[in-house]
Amino acid sequence: MILGKSGAGKSTLAAEMIALGCALVCDDAVEIKLNSGGKLICMPSENAPEQLEMRGFGLLPIPLKRSAKLTCCLVLGENAAPRFPPEEAVIFDECEVPIYRASYDTGLAAKAVLLLRHGGRTLRG
Repeated sequence: MILGKSGAGKSTLAAEMIALGCALVCDDAVEIKLNSGGKLICMPSENAPEQLEMRGFGLLPIPLKRSAKLTCCLVLGENAAPRFPPEEAVIFDECEVPIYRASYDTGLAAKAVLLLRHGGRTLRG
């Protein structure tokens, strides 16, 4: 899940990750539920439009993935992330989800895709 203020680069990062083979669950409102296996699942809200808002391009049609496992939160901000960030997590339904903080820059999409494919820190939950 990508979080951040307006203009932080969320949609640009999402577009780059989609170009690298990731899927979009939703551009704005996402539902998070605990499945029967104890894993957190993200789903688009009921009437979510299949589109991604791209500054300078408007709304681009992008098919949505119906669900995806929530493995981490990437919070975009203005401050550069430390080389070895402190362990930080958010809790949803008693499950800890690791939080990573970064400022948008070239190469962030590749780093995020590698994190999703190969994992990062492991927290209990």
